[in-house]
Amino acid sequence: MYKISYSNKSLFVVNRNTFKNLQDGNFCKIINDFEISSFFNILNEINADNKNKDFFILCSNSKSFFSKIKKEIKVIKAAGGMVLDSRGRVLMIYRKGFWDLPKGKIERKESTKEAAIREVEEECGLCKLEITGKLKPSYHIYEEGNRFILKKSIWFLMLSKDKKAPVPQSCESITKAVWMEKKMVGKIIDEAYDNIKDLLVKFYL
Repeated sequence: MYKISYSNKSLFVVNRNTFKNLQDGNFCKIINDFEISSFFNILNEINADNKNKDFFILCSNSKSFFSKIKKEIKVIKAAGGMVLDSRGRVLMIYRKGFWDLPKGKIERKESTKEAAIREVEEECGLCKLEITGKLKPSYHIYEEGNRFILKKSIWFLMLSKDKKAPVPQSCESITKAVWMEKKMVGKIIDEAYDNIKDLLVKFYL
């Protein structure tokens, strides 16, 4: 199964035999892959839908269908980190009205690990970062001009031994960079981007 966040809604690409009993319900819509002439039509439908929060595309092969999506829409790869300090606090940033985790585009000839560490350093002004694990990637779609972009974000667990306070990178529209206790993360989680909520709930809360 693949989950794609778009327009503050969730699009799931799933195998039909796995979700054979799935039905339309409250805030949920079912779409069959053979009903889709263009993935862009689905995105426009989702954007215009004010009733449903979750959309499920049922496929005979979710991996194959997801590959077709990536051929139809431009894909950009990014890398970032869920960074913890010695006290177990997580590093959060506030960007464009939502809580987020530091991440950014992978530069040419740069490995995903190098990009993830660089982005945390740039967006939060921290160093002494150590990668301790890898998390499941997330996907979200956004609009740039008159085209759609699918961003794949590759996430790493990190440990920071830096003692200085994080500093937000204002040129990237980041207004806050703070260490948060679990209790505080639980309070602000509804103000986080949808794909960030998933990461926090699964690996931190």
